[in-house]
Amino acid sequence: MGWPGRHAREGQPRRHVPPLDEPVAEWAVVTVAEAASRYLTSVPRAGGCAPGKRRQVHKGRDDKTRNQFASAAMLLGKAFPAPIWRLQQDDLDRFAGLLDKLPAHSHHKCERHQNMSLEAIIAEAEALVAAGKLAEDKIGLLPPTSNRHFRFLRTLCTWVRARVPQMADLQWDDYILPDQRDARDQRLAFTPEQGKILFSLPVWTGCEGPGQRERPGRCILHDAAYWVPLLCWYSGGRREEIAKLLVDDIAFEDGIAYFNIDATSTGRIKNARSRRSIPLACELLRLGFLAYVEAVQHAGQSVLFPDLLPGESKQHMGDVFYKRYWRPLARHLPFLKPGQALHAFRHMVSTGLKDAEVYIETRNDLLGHATAHGMSDRYSKATALSKLASIVEKIPIVTGHLEAAPVNICMANWPCAYPGSETQRPGRAEGKPARRQRTGPAASIEAPSPAKRAGQTKRKSARVPITGSTTPAARR
Repeated sequence: MGWPGRHAREGQPRRHVPPLDEPVAEWAVVTVAEAASRYLTSVPRAGGCAPGKRRQVHKGRDDKTRNQFASAAMLLGKAFPAPIWRLQQDDLDRFAGLLDKLPAHSHHKCERHQNMSLEAIIAEAEALVAAGKLAEDKIGLLPPTSNRHFRFLRTLCTWVRARVPQMADLQWDDYILPDQRDARDQRLAFTPEQGKILFSLPVWTGCEGPGQRERPGRCILHDAAYWVPLLCWYSGGRREEIAKLLVDDIAFEDGIAYFNIDATSTGRIKNARSRRSIPLACELLRLGFLAYVEAVQHAGQSVLFPDLLPGESKQHMGDVFYKRYWRPLARHLPFLKPGQALHAFRHMVSTGLKDAEVYIETRNDLLGHATAHGMSDRYSKATALSKLASIVEKIPIVTGHLEAAPVNICMANWPCAYPGSETQRPGRAEGKPARRQRTGPAASIEAPSPAKRAGQTKRKSARVPITGSTTPAARR
């Protein structure tokens, strides 16, 4: 008789079994974009659902990576609108050719492109080139970008083929091109001379006011535009790591002021090695960073840079900084080359410390890099904070010409920048009346004195006030 259920019972229809050359019904008409959505919502490694403890282990990809994965699928879906299981090698060849003709930096950056075919976008770009409005070298995706797209698509198609054996066994190696650039040259490091030019702009030497940050004047405003580049320069921190800092991330240990890099309510970190503590360089203390922290805390804020809060958008705070502040600054820096932005500060720090003969393990602890020797990571401890405090002082000082100005917080881009605004400030309890803010052209607030310390962090730091806890002289 066989096992129960092995044979269909009399009177019941047999389950439809598709021919060997057709997939099961649930995959028969699934497009590339739909397959990508299934992958992202079901695979734990991609940040999809995972039961119980597995969800804690598989933290998944961050939003940026998931968006990049979806973008790659969107592009292929436009080039190949048929069900994904029908994808053939010739289709990939054609898709690769289209990527070589897309405008590298402008495709799908406007709403119009969302409903346009790749061919239409390419034709539009060709017309701009012919009219002299777009440089010819801006056509075609760069190898790192196209490589990323093809790696994501390879992952997706491998996952689909495991469920749909009728799908062709596609070859991907021909589309993933080796990057011939030396890793040390892929991001041009800022030089100290360029740093001095940057920090001589009106944002740091004096501007006309909140709406005229690029015009020289007598007003020095303190916000993310002023402090984020300084913190990146004197720490080697990543743009997002600095932009998302909380007031409670600033703390002290044995008289050393430092800030924590960790996953918080404002964002994640790149990887486990990114979790670290970075001492504040004496130059940051001299310029009054702790007074700024104190003033932000006194204003009732938990986020160190409220002007970078994205509101209803899903932007990262570092991206808000880039679009709101860095782009206007970059227009006044003619020496900048493509890719030479705040991340180039990290290369400056790494190169400078290497030239100062700082051990690579120590440099990696400061920058949040993993070493090439995995065993040395496993059996060695992180560099002591006191040691890192001496290391950050080896970073070239490029702001010696700046005078420490009284803290003057610019609230122009805060979620609740002026009295009467209906937007609730971040960190304020629901229903609690908002503190009346100072009015005036700068919409600024002066530092209180004294104030409570910035908060307890994961390091068991002594409870000391921010003001007067440490001085540049004490660190030397």
